[in-house]
Amino acid sequence: MKIAVYFVVLVLLLPCVVRADEPYGNIPTSQAYVDDEMSKLQPQFDGLGENKLMTYGTTDGAVGSRDIVTTLGTSTTDTTVPTRGAILTGLNAKQNIMNGTAGFVAENTGPDGELAAKPVYSNTNNYKNALVDAETLNNAVINAVNSELIQVPAGWMINTPENLNLMSASRIYLDANVNGTDFCTRSLVGLNDRTGKCGLVTQNQIGPEGNKSGLWGTVMPYGDIVGKSVCSTLRLSQHYLIANATQNTNLDTEFATQVNNNGSLETNQRSCWCKIESIDGEVNNSFWAFWGTLSDSSLCGYACAHRCASGTQKTNYLRAALFDSIVQ
Repeated sequence: MKIAVYFVVLVLLLPCVVRADEPYGNIPTSQAYVDDEMSKLQPQFDGLGENKLMTYGTTDGAVGSRDIVTTLGTSTTDTTVPTRGAILTGLNAKQNIMNGTAGFVAENTGPDGELAAKPVYSNTNNYKNALVDAETLNNAVINAVNSELIQVPAGWMINTPENLNLMSASRIYLDANVNGTDFCTRSLVGLNDRTGKCGLVTQNQIGPEGNKSGLWGTVMPYGDIVGKSVCSTLRLSQHYLIANATQNTNLDTEFATQVNNNGSLETNQRSCWCKIESIDGEVNNSFWAFWGTLSDSSLCGYACAHRCASGTQKTNYLRAALFDSIVQ
């Protein structure tokens, strides 16, 4: 008896897997595999446009965008992103932080962003060009009337010496403790000139650069101080002493000679002296104040105006000496 043997070949259709080390080609795979692998890729960014900044969302793979702008607007809710240039342009148009002196108010100067300071009159700030608040002015007027007149049953009469109520008036003075902010100079010798931030009136007063006038200016909160410098044979024992009447006259003569001779100095004229001519455009003549002695006359002529202007800006001892010797 013959026995028939049948071989059954079972072909199992299994998903084909694409191996990374196999060459690309038409290799079949399952849709599930393709979907799984594609889900791991970043979706294409559509419709973002130019000049956009990409932003990430809270969902993986989700992105957004913001416009990149080159100018700043005025909106407080805008979500655009400005460039560095736009931010710098905007910041440059802002007002600097004000750091003024107590007892002064800000004053417009004309140019955008530039402010000056004006003192407010008080018992300690008795500047001649200070602003006066209403209460101080009213009290001064009341005191003035009460000092001159007295009320009687028939009305008012002029006070007699017996009942005169004298006002207590404090002397108007410049506060030597207040520093300046800048200075300008015209040297007697060489070209050590500086314009700084002196006002136009001061610049006209000290003259053009290179004039060897020995004049200088200092920018103060209450107005520019303008003065002279001279290199003298006279030397005192310490800085910031004031010349006596005779010495003051001799220093005036030395200054006139040096200016008329275009800054020509003698060998022994090496002691630097400073004096004030005007304050805020008003004549205020001080005596000469001794700054100090330099190594030679050429250096004195080159540096003296600079020493006077810078010292008046920064040194209260020099300011006090000059302010206390003002004779109008």
